[in-house]
Amino acid sequence: MPSATSLTHGSGRTSAQRVAVTLAVLAVLFVGTRLPVPGLDPQALSGQQFDAWSGSGQRLSVLALGVMPWFNALIVGELVWLFIPAVRRWRSDNGAAYERSVMFLAVIFAAVQAYGVAVALDQFDGLVLLPGDGFVWPAAITLFAASMLSMLMANLITREGIGSGFWLVFLSQSLFGLPATATFLLAGVRTGAYSAATLLVTPLVTIAAAVLAVALLRQRTVLGLKDHSAVVWPPLLGAVLAGWVLAFVSMRVVSADGTSTFVQAGHPVFEAIIAGLIVLLSWRYGALAGYASLGFKSGVLLAGIAVLPDLAFASLGLPPFISGSTLIIAVTVLFSFMQVWQTAEAADTGPGARGGPDTQSL
Repeated sequence: MPSATSLTHGSGRTSAQRVAVTLAVLAVLFVGTRLPVPGLDPQALSGQQFDAWSGSGQRLSVLALGVMPWFNALIVGELVWLFIPAVRRWRSDNGAAYERSVMFLAVIFAAVQAYGVAVALDQFDGLVLLPGDGFVWPAAITLFAASMLSMLMANLITREGIGSGFWLVFLSQSLFGLPATATFLLAGVRTGAYSAATLLVTPLVTIAAAVLAVALLRQRTVLGLKDHSAVVWPPLLGAVLAGWVLAFVSMRVVSADGTSTFVQAGHPVFEAIIAGLIVLLSWRYGALAGYASLGFKSGVLLAGIAVLPDLAFASLGLPPFISGSTLIIAVTVLFSFMQVWQTAEAADTGPGARGGPDTQSL
């Protein structure tokens, strides 16, 4: 079975059938993000604060975890692969065993995170009908089962659908919230919270970042680098590692007027930390593949794509329509898919008719 984090495609189906399978799976997951965790108070959920169509509503749904436990396991796997030579050798020689180890770790993370989310919901005043173990354990089991279902759905897309199952499901968790974000921004224009001119920054910055990402991917393709893992993982790992730094080290910055504030997401210092980590990680990926100089240059461009949109939105007081890291993933997944599609069409076989390229990640 191909890894759901690869671009392999299911065989034995027509292109239309694979597209239909992919869309059907994503539709099921979309519905799941609108189903609240059982035991929550319907009156509380009906309030604007917990609107089922908003980002907060998704965080209260049965698919609140989605494939995030799998993502967390992959983060651990990537980090040990980057910096421990023995793990790199073992993964190279035992790819299937590595995939099983990651999935085992993902199951553990899912169980721990499901219980943690259930406990957090139970402690939220007025949200749970009958607080206590009678809510926590059923909620934890539901969240865990739904997360396992998301992982199975991702594998289903990889086997029988089109594209990378993991990355499509991972992206969907962010993209499903875009309509709510757009509605919020438009409502802000109507109420005067945002000006129309300021709001235009959102699509302009997003398009500019997407164009830069495509330019980077095309450059890699010209150089014969078709595995784009080194484009996706540095921004993701950089954001995660920067978050870990702030979780363990409370950082304060004193402004010119003497005001002291904590460094958090969107703050220039935090974004600078992310940018530095992205450059370092991109260089590391390049060095391991034998092109350290290109890895460094790509890292500088990736850092700009990842942090400049966030800085622009934060400076204007706008909520991020889509984060730089998410945009990089979306562009890379689409670009990689188009490469596979065009190659298959040129051979008159249809994408994935011969199983697709057996690549790791992207």
